[in-house]
Amino acid sequence: RKPDGNTDKRKGLDDETFHALGKALPSDTFLVTNSIEWYDWFAKQYGWRNPNWHEVSHSAIRNKQWGARSNATAIAEDMARKHNITVPDLQNLQLWSDWYTMVSARTKVLHTHSDFSLSAIHWMNTPSQTIMGMRNATRADEEDSNGEVKVGERVLDLIDEEWIRDGETPRLIDRPLEALKGCTEQERSALREEIEKKAKKQREATTGEEGEKGGDDLTSGPLDIPSDLQKKVDSHQYVYFSP
Repeated sequence: RKPDGNTDKRKGLDDETFHALGKALPSDTFLVTNSIEWYDWFAKQYGWRNPNWHEVSHSAIRNKQWGARSNATAIAEDMARKHNITVPDLQNLQLWSDWYTMVSARTKVLHTHSDFSLSAIHWMNTPSQTIMGMRNATRADEEDSNGEVKVGERVLDLIDEEWIRDGETPRLIDRPLEALKGCTEQERSALREEIEKKAKKQREATTGEEGEKGGDDLTSGPLDIPSDLQKKVDSHQYVYFSP
């Protein structure tokens, strides 16, 4: 993923890393990126496939693109007209297609840091690693490769995802109080109680009798959350956690 701006520093976007990826991965690798120029570069250098979009727009900042082909606007308008949708809707469908490509990956996903990529990977728990760039090989690398990689040789720096290294993040209502910000035990208990009450009501409505099996603990529809807690949720003051 190309950075959003000068202050958005992302690792693994240098030429050395790109060439190492091209040599390490098979020619049927499929590239998902927000940079049009990388479609052409990896296709020419290493035969990688791609969706060949003419431009990629930010999912939230509509005026944010990372480069486009010279006739991108005309092509987008023509495609949108043919499908009887707007150009923003067309861009949303392209983003969805990119996201679903990562969701449906069968072997492995390697990616530079991106919440867009991480959300797709985590959804399916797909084997994946984050590309951090290049590093010098260690003695452990040499031993793991049975001598094929020598100490000091430049190798790809790939790290496991955070939930693999540190374990899955628990549900918000199951986290210890010290991991939450602006949420008291009383408020968390109230939320848990409301969820359990709603689940019980749905089970009773489904079976017609209290205590019988039926329904599910995961329910849809609005919860009757205390107003002071709802205000914290709405103002994003409920919890702080590291993505």
